[in-house]
Amino acid sequence: MIPFADQSNQHRSRDEGSSYLDNFYKESVEGGKYPFVLIGTPVTETWANLGTYGQCRGLHTTANATNSPFGVYGSKLIEIMSDGTGEIRADIGNQGSFVSMADNGYYLMIADGVNLWAYNFDSEILQEVTPADFTAPTFVKYLKQRFVAINADPTRLTGDEQVPNSNKIYYSEVGPDGCLTWPNLNFFSSESTADANTGMAIAGNALWVFGTQSYEVYGLQADPNNPYTPIGGGASELGCSASFSVSTIGGQVFWLGSSRSGKNQVFMSNGYSPVPISTHAIEFQLGEIDDTSDAIGWTYQQEGHVFYVLTLVGGNKTFVYDVTEGVWHNRSTRRKLVNVVDRWAPTFSCFAYERVLCGFNNQEGGDSLVLELKLGGGTDWDGRPVVRTAQGVHLWDDLKPVFYKDLKVDIQVDAKQEGQGSNPILMMEYSDDGGYTFSSQRFGTTGKIGKYKWQCSYTFLGSARSRVFKFTFSDPNAITFLGVRAELEGSNAY
Repeated sequence: MIPFADQSNQHRSRDEGSSYLDNFYKESVEGGKYPFVLIGTPVTETWANLGTYGQCRGLHTTANATNSPFGVYGSKLIEIMSDGTGEIRADIGNQGSFVSMADNGYYLMIADGVNLWAYNFDSEILQEVTPADFTAPTFVKYLKQRFVAINADPTRLTGDEQVPNSNKIYYSEVGPDGCLTWPNLNFFSSESTADANTGMAIAGNALWVFGTQSYEVYGLQADPNNPYTPIGGGASELGCSASFSVSTIGGQVFWLGSSRSGKNQVFMSNGYSPVPISTHAIEFQLGEIDDTSDAIGWTYQQEGHVFYVLTLVGGNKTFVYDVTEGVWHNRSTRRKLVNVVDRWAPTFSCFAYERVLCGFNNQEGGDSLVLELKLGGGTDWDGRPVVRTAQGVHLWDDLKPVFYKDLKVDIQVDAKQEGQGSNPILMMEYSDDGGYTFSSQRFGTTGKIGKYKWQCSYTFLGSARSRVFKFTFSDPNAITFLGVRAELEGSNAY
């Protein structure tokens, strides 16, 4: 057996590191033939077609009696029903920005960067809430009977001695209708630095507030006039300029970091401390993107894996961190009918009706869709193929020539009865210059229906001092990439 890629790790020097997984992710196997296999990432199926209102600006599963998710598409606030239909509940205006949503089981609060809205689940009435002294609300969260909000209003109330409103955290009154009342004195200010607040997260019973150069963590106290207090050790001079990259799951917080010293490093919380999880290869690719402030981060869990999905909207790339395995891979969506790789179309997510549902935000536009993530298969919501790429590590022997007599790929593909996918094909290419250019394509069959064990074989592959193999699969089948075996012959020549 030869070593193969377990994550995307394309170094700035491809001749040093060129491994790349697109629409594949690692899954460790205990007691199996191989220490790990590569699983095909989930495909997307349409759960609801809501109409033609625009693309998704936010998605949220509520704590009301039905636990139904709500999405904002264009200007419409839409409740997504259990039968895969949508009901328009209100119009909040199309501000063109992403939205933040939170609820207390009675009201759904929506911050869209211009207005703060309250939607009553029982009366189905939407009303604008005008908290005292601030405008441009960007994020809203709910914690222990109160809503908490931050905003992008740089106004100072009375002279230069006052901190700007964008450095303050505002909170509502308590109770079911408390979201409608935001008294003038219901605020506190970030204390670590004077940078504007950019994002928020709730992890456990703690409130995380991010600025561009710092974050602070607040806990609860009994004083109703001052309900939030800084947690000792819960502050850092690492902030977040990509406000929608902040996401949480299982009490952990994830974000694309920034500070006075630089930016574009991805962090995960450990308690109240930041832990970098991005590799140098990921950070190099982030650094090649002119503006990463539009990054969107979201999390989900599926079959024991916990994923943090980071999509660079302007950069047109999606990086995914598998928290369970501690490795990265890429995801992409191919444009229909043309061989152009775009960022992954799912944007925002929630868990509802025993499904992982995603907002749809595609480069090509289209209907206002809610997508479901499903493992298995090889086609997305409209029949376009999911193209999967597994590019391996460098194979070399101290720069001596290596002769490749035979290469076999152990693979399992769920072949179809007829039509496309009845005779699925695995394409192989190799590179002898570090992954910059590749050979002509070679094709191997992966087995027809009923063939549960199969090996693709490639022969007469010549020699190289350093070689990278790349495999591409685009048939509409579920696939598991097990391992690679090569018959090699070394040389003492240099």
